[in-house]
Amino acid sequence: MGKNTLLANSFGELVDQEVGVFNMRGCAQLLCGPISTGGRGSIETNLEVFAAAHYRLNRETEVSRSRTGPLYNQLVLEPTLWHLRDKWLVEHPDIRHENPIMTRFYIPFFGQVRFARVHFISRWETSLGSRRERAYFTDERSDDPQISDLSEGWIEIALAMWRADPVSVGYVAQLLDRSFADVPV
Repeated sequence: MGKNTLLANSFGELVDQEVGVFNMRGCAQLLCGPISTGGRGSIETNLEVFAAAHYRLNRETEVSRSRTGPLYNQLVLEPTLWHLRDKWLVEHPDIRHENPIMTRFYIPFFGQVRFARVHFISRWETSLGSRRERAYFTDERSDDPQISDLSEGWIEIALAMWRADPVSVGYVAQLLDRSFADVPV
């Protein structure tokens, strides 16, 4: 995906696309954690933590993928999700209490796919979206995926691993096509 490339023109289109990607790849694990609210104080830092956790989980599950299935990667969706969110908020100025990324993409997407395991990054409880995801996977699903809480120590090791890999340097900056410095967390 090149910079400024959108993956879809609407939340519904993105849901349909990602259900297809999910089914094609046979993903069975999901990572949840703070991005736009809570966490470590900024979207950039939260995305770095998210990327590092994803990096470590992928390395730890390479051997066991036949049992748990691959980890779904929603990080590549961030630029498109934020673009669609901004567009939706302009089109619906009277509805400010809704988080369209959660209500228009994630909840509909989660309703069409099944995860065997859902990992939550430490400090998930400080994030509005992560609390909603936790409630969804613990209270609203009949298939009860296994819930895994990733500790602060686990995250610190993940960050060290990720930062030591020269390929990952600058990943978050390259992933995003906008600055989030002015967005409160």
